[in-house]
Amino acid sequence: NEDFIRFHVIANSDSDEDQALKLKVRDRLVEYVNDGLRREVMHQSDGSGQTAEFDIEQTRDYIESHIDAIQKKAEEIVRSEGSQYEVTAELGVCWIPEKSYGSLSFPAGNYEALRIEIGSAKGHNWWCVLYPSLCFRDAANAVVPNEGKEKLKHVLTEEEYSEITAGTEFKISWYFWKKK
Repeated sequence: NEDFIRFHVIANSDSDEDQALKLKVRDRLVEYVNDGLRREVMHQSDGSGQTAEFDIEQTRDYIESHIDAIQKKAEEIVRSEGSQYEVTAELGVCWIPEKSYGSLSFPAGNYEALRIEIGSAKGHNWWCVLYPSLCFRDAANAVVPNEGKEKLKHVLTEEEYSEITAGTEFKISWYFWKKK
């Protein structure tokens, strides 16, 4: 899907320590990348004082031109937590199974993603949508705000938007119906 850039952080293992480290990397990298994007867009703004919204091309260009700095930042976070795991960062297309995210459900498919691998990257991963910016710390309980849904409306066709926003509600009601 060419309308999104996903963000994945994959833990070294499923141990409690490695999963906690993954979440720390996630929290600080989401902030780091979003802050960098905002600075880049403000630097390129027309001087009107309005906060410019970045598009997918700007997001991709920023990640590609800062991939080494993103990897270095992830390594700094890992080291600051007392771990010596190697960290890799790459932007590329990968297969992602169907994922629900709060009230949204993204179909399985090939998505462009900023992928951060910690250590052997054998543990559970965490994901979000980096563009448009829909990254929340608690994805399982996330309620995607109307602002986020409006961003989706601008980058998706009506059919794609309906598929993503309607999928979760259907699956939840089907699940409860089957259980009765």
